[in-house]
Amino acid sequence: MDAGKEAIKAKETGDMKKFHDWRQRQRQYENEIEKLGPTPQQDYVEAVSDHVDFTSINQLFNRETANDKKWDHPRMQADAGVVISRANSRNRNGVIALPMESSLFGSVLPVHPKNMCQVKLPADQFETFKTMVYHSGGDDSPQEVFKRS
Repeated sequence: MDAGKEAIKAKETGDMKKFHDWRQRQRQYENEIEKLGPTPQQDYVEAVSDHVDFTSINQLFNRETANDKKWDHPRMQADAGVVISRANSRNRNGVIALPMESSLFGSVLPVHPKNMCQVKLPADQFETFKTMVYHSGGDDSPQEVFKRS
């Protein structure tokens, strides 16, 4: 029996006690699944995704292609910003890739090889950075994440 569907049915009929009971069952099931940890397939997919992100970000630091016209396209800059933001939130090595600031108030330059920098933080500072930037709430668009960074 699907606890989520049952919770929805109970809410639709106005039986809030039954709704809360089903939601509690659903949470218990989710907690049990979470305790199992990732499957080997999930680990593999994450490793491949990390590799793709790493390869993509390296292109932003390749001086040989810095003048390539593809980087001037707004969609390319937006997509690269999404990849950088995701990679910064997931990486484990303490190196953060960011576009440089354009003002003292956190505004940043467009994502482009000419505007990029990397910062290596000690492990404790890196965890603090990730908490402040990715888990403190607020807009999670790359531009806003870069401003908080």
